Amino acid sequence: MADKMILPTEHRKRRILEIEQDLKNYKNQDGSVLPEYNQAIIQMICQLAAFAVPPQKIANKIGIPGRNVKLILSAVSIKREVYRLQEDLFKESKQVFQQMLPDAVDITYKIMRSPKSKEASRIEAAKMIMDRALGKPVQHIEQSTTLLKDVLQQLNVRNETIEEASIVPEASSPEVKTEASDPLDEILL
Repeated sequence: MADKMILPTEHRKRRILEIEQDLKNYKNQDGSVLPEYNQAIIQMICQLAAFAVPPQKIANKIGIPGRNVKLILSAVSIKREVYRLQEDLFKESKQVFQQMLPDAVDITYKIMRSPKSKEASRIEAAKMIMDRALGKPVQHIEQSTTLLKDVLQQLNVRNETIEEASIVPEASSPEVKTEASDPLDEILL
């Protein structure tokens, strides 16, 4: 019994030492070493990060520069600790939801089968059951490239006619103006 109580404490001490050693290797952008923060501050940063609190809000709560919090959170040992805390925090929630699962399935089934339920609710319940049992259907998307093919064919035809055409000298009178038309206008219009 005593061994079981010592192990978590020893494990926790090793994690803290690992974090402290890891943080000594991290430097600010200007090359200065992070100031040493006590274990309580490091643990608070980890706990707040586990609850998905943004680094700047953590910095404001604790009263240390935001860049230091970001640097601390980038440490591998800190990331591991935040992940471990998240697993511990949400383990109970997952268990509670797993216990509710049979009731949720039963309610969905009752809604689907009840003639008193609205038709839209019954259809939605049926879809939920089918999606969970069979998986959501794969949606195939067909792409039509006929417009692109048509445009390319028209451009090829125009290029061929331009190559075959003879060079016509420009009109000498200033009154005659030729408007250049966009080759895509005919196709798209």
